[in-house]
Amino acid sequence: MPIGKPNLTDSPTSLSATITELGMAYFAGTGPAGKYCGDCKFWTYYRQVRKPRFNRRTGAEEWPSYKWRGCAKFRDLTGQVGPQIDDRLHACKYFEQGS
Repeated sequence: MPIGKPNLTDSPTSLSATITELGMAYFAGTGPAGKYCGDCKFWTYYRQVRKPRFNRRTGAEEWPSYKWRGCAKFRDLTGQVGPQIDDRLHACKYFEQGS
């Protein structure tokens, strides 16, 4: 699948471009061999809901969060929330071992 971002300028027919998905911080397969997005500390992060919810028990508004299966490094680099990505994608150059 093409990456669709002009800042990643590899040939659209190269192997790394064809295995990279939109929302990844860099080309798939450019990280450590045998590592995947699901092993990285940047895969998944928490996002807040857009509107607060009223809690009847406490009488206050709350801003709950939920787990997003996207790349936090992509968000840091672009300032945008990318789509959710598969944890079995090959790691990119920004890979850092998660816990």
